[in-house]
Amino acid sequence: YSVPAIHPMIKAAPEGCAIHTRDFATHAASPLGDQAVLDGAKAMAMTVIDFWLEPGERDRARRAFEHAIQPV
Repeated sequence: YSVPAIHPMIKAAPEGCAIHTRDFATHAASPLGDQAVLDGAKAMAMTVIDFWLEPGERDRARRAFEHAIQPV
């Protein structure tokens, strides 16, 4: 299935810390990781608000998605 999605990058560990490591897990369980969760939640909430307040954005996003899933 094709679904519209984004993959934002939100800092949950210091620069240069590789993901999927014990070091990353330690940082992700720290205040920096907590802030990353809040930043991600705020970003999602603001995206929903944009879609509620700007109906044209929903149509534009749908057209872009439908164009992207056209067979080659």
